[in-house]
Amino acid sequence: KIRDPRTGEVLHRMGDVGYIGDRGRLCFCGRKAHRVVTPHGTLFTDMVEPIFNAVDNIGRTALVGVTRNGITYPVLCVELQPPSHGVEGRRASWPVIVAEYRKRACEFDHTQHVATFLEHPGFPVDVRHNAKIEREKLARGLEGKA
Repeated sequence: KIRDPRTGEVLHRMGDVGYIGDRGRLCFCGRKAHRVVTPHGTLFTDMVEPIFNAVDNIGRTALVGVTRNGITYPVLCVELQPPSHGVEGRRASWPVIVAEYRKRACEFDHTQHVATFLEHPGFPVDVRHNAKIEREKLARGLEGKA
């Protein structure tokens, strides 16, 4: 619990980032700890990942920041869905998927600087919540590789 310095009202800190949109709706951006602060601006997981998750044959993605020479770069890790049986279920090759991702990244102002895409065999997840990706652990595993 924290006290709002402007109003004195007691607030509950949850670790989430969001804002009130033009239509008065709460827009969720993601966890504050998972944001990626780059020289081009701050990226939030729940504003970036859905853009790339919409590409066919993708299981899920995870945005992380990797720091090289004091500069943080956004890296999108990708878990591909296993290919389905039959001709119609064949998955596109990784270079084709990356080309589609580069095209999608250019479509939105906030994703245009996401340029590194890495295929990942399986994200580390919280043992209590299988869907909760441990982005900090994922980023540490990429240091020196991305």
